[in-house]
Amino acid sequence: MKLIFGGLAILVTVAVLLAGSSIFWLTGSTLEQTKQDSVKALASGLAYSISSQMQLFEKTVEQIATDADVIAAVESGNAELMESTANRLQKFLPVALKIRVLPATVNAVDERLAPVMGYADLEMVKKTLTDKQPSIIQGEGNNRHLAVTASIKKDKQVIGVVLASLKFDFVQEILAKAPIHEDYIEIMQGSVIQNPKPIIHNN
Repeated sequence: MKLIFGGLAILVTVAVLLAGSSIFWLTGSTLEQTKQDSVKALASGLAYSISSQMQLFEKTVEQIATDADVIAAVESGNAELMESTANRLQKFLPVALKIRVLPATVNAVDERLAPVMGYADLEMVKKTLTDKQPSIIQGEGNNRHLAVTASIKKDKQVIGVVLASLKFDFVQEILAKAPIHEDYIEIMQGSVIQNPKPIIHNN
């Protein structure tokens, strides 16, 4: 009898341990899934906030491109008038580092003032002549900027492009307010990767 009861006690103990392990595994699995869902929701929220801000900038630049003075400056073909018009309108976009009003015939970079209009900006401007381009961070060092373009039209015909080089510290500001602790945030747009808030991986 003692052996039987002893054997039963061992079986009961093992069963309890197995049941406890299963509950622990299920709880751990549920917590991990909850955490993953939370991180996905956070990432989606951050992406929406950043995207919304960029769309606001794009609409502002598009509005600048419809200004009568901008259209007249491009039509004149006068480079000085285009530059002075761009400088005057820059005050309507406080985050602008530099705004350029360019003719459709533009075919050279502009390195006179920072941030410079480099080859990537020039290519973006040329593509804007035929199709709307997504905003993107370009340049290096002091020339790093968020490039936003909008076509200038007269009678539905594209006659030029507005190139706005903007600050992009709003990205860091949005991430700074996010409840990020032990995760890693990486922002990628096309081939451009930003790591404005790298944090240790939580493995």
